Amino acid sequence: MWFVTNKTNCIKLKKFEKKIIIPLFTELSNYKRQSDYSDFVKYLNAKNINNQNDALIYICKRKVNKIKFIDCVNKIISDYTYEQIRWYFYIYLIQNKQIKEKQTSIDFFKIPEPFKTIFIDFFYNKFFSNDKIWSFLDTSSFSRSDFHNNFKNENRLFVCPYCDIDTTLNIGNNQIEHFWPKSQFPFLAMNALNLISSCHSCNMPFEGKGTSVRTPISTPYTKQIGNYVKFIMNISKEQIDISTNLQDIRNYVYLLNLKNRYANPQIYNYLLNLGNSLYSDIIQYENNLGKKLTDSELNNYITTAKKHDKKHIPLYFALMSIYNNYDNYILYLHTYPHTIYCLGTFLFYALLHRCYSIFSISFMTGLFSYRYLSITESFIYAVIVCPISDAANNDVRARSSHTITIPFINPTAKPATRFTVLITGTLSIFLMM
Repeated sequence: MWFVTNKTNCIKLKKFEKKIIIPLFTELSNYKRQSDYSDFVKYLNAKNINNQNDALIYICKRKVNKIKFIDCVNKIISDYTYEQIRWYFYIYLIQNKQIKEKQTSIDFFKIPEPFKTIFIDFFYNKFFSNDKIWSFLDTSSFSRSDFHNNFKNENRLFVCPYCDIDTTLNIGNNQIEHFWPKSQFPFLAMNALNLISSCHSCNMPFEGKGTSVRTPISTPYTKQIGNYVKFIMNISKEQIDISTNLQDIRNYVYLLNLKNRYANPQIYNYLLNLGNSLYSDIIQYENNLGKKLTDSELNNYITTAKKHDKKHIPLYFALMSIYNNYDNYILYLHTYPHTIYCLGTFLFYALLHRCYSIFSISFMTGLFSYRYLSITESFIYAVIVCPISDAANNDVRARSSHTITIPFINPTAKPATRFTVLITGTLSIFLMM
């Protein structure tokens, strides 16, 4: 969900492209068109002026899982014409140009198996962190750990840019993930702008990122996606619901399976704890100021408070989204437990009064009344509405004679709430008769 860059790793992998990928396509084309040699390696050796083809000669002698690189090369030479080889080279150039231009859709082409094996099994899986290869490229060694460290240092980001759920502090929770799946886009397997340092979960098809890419779609290299996602605390289901109005973001949410992942109750509870802590800080700050913060003041306060840990602590975007609707958050936080508690307490004493006549009406109104409201209004508003409305003001009054604390709210509840209060209050008064 975070916007990221990958300039350091781009420089590294560009050297791989310049000295291995481009020369391979070029030499395959030239060999197919005009070579008098019956062996591709002999051809490379004959053309190895100033050791320019040392890297190609070396990789032609490698193998992965009993598959020889040279066998893939010979398969391409035997099965495809010069024009077809040039066509696949063109596809490579087009797709890599599109991703560089941050397009939301990459042209899909069916790539033959020999090319897929070369780009996935050899280039990405075997040669990505091969010290010998990088020595041919006149640069220092390169590993997957180097990739992650370069990515983190450049972005100062220690949470997963995909989901903003897990941290990536531990190298064991780091995966190099292909945004455009290498199974479908093998020619992008070694492009740094298609590689994301993500958490382990995001790289798992059964939990995180799938392989069915819907377009148009944005990536962390094109947009700060978290700014375009709305997070809602669903109290009844104890989960976080997410939504967006933009199709490119909606496709991103689908690809990363974010709706299901944010619906995890553990995410809800973790976010609730973060919210409680922030809420306490806000209340304290408002009390010190002697006023309630405006929406803009609240946003500035939260942004400032989270400035130093927003890229280090998970669920930043969810937390910010919830606090953009501050009043509803307070309602979520306080309505249900307080309402049930207060209503239950009231009905308990009402039943005792009716059955045993132990408690007087004056006691009932003393326990539950709300300042200048009448007795009848006390029964309706103090018991039911107050728990719904006055926790936002942190206006809590305790009756010393009885150890019951009732949070009161200003009587500004929604019409539906007032109706519920009226019915419940009337029922309570009936019980007192």
